[in-house]
Amino acid sequence: MPPLSTASFAGFDSLAAYLDDRRRRDGLTQSALSEALGFPRNYIHAIYHGQFSPSRTRADRIARFFRDDPHLVRILAGLESPPPNLADRQLREINDLAAALSPEQRREAINYLKYLASRK
Repeated sequence: MPPLSTASFAGFDSLAAYLDDRRRRDGLTQSALSEALGFPRNYIHAIYHGQFSPSRTRADRIARFFRDDPHLVRILAGLESPPPNLADRQLREINDLAAALSPEQRREAINYLKYLASRK
């Protein structure tokens, strides 16, 4: 089975490269990292070999473990697209806030943003 494709982002060409960098920095084996995260022993090994990609929950757990921004791991895992302009933190903030809203509140927010955009 060919490896799953993952995004290149923030100096890492894949999620496996990110995991390799972080676990080596912290002196962990693949098995030790899996166990420290509470994952099955071969979980990290399976990511390295492209057998699967982590869920959003597991990607966030990995990011927290290494004290990294969850967006970094989500992007590398192919769960999110990189922001169009990495310097634009306002778009990321809008996205983070919208993610916390109910569907009805999201519809209201979209309508309000459309209103603001029409006032140019």
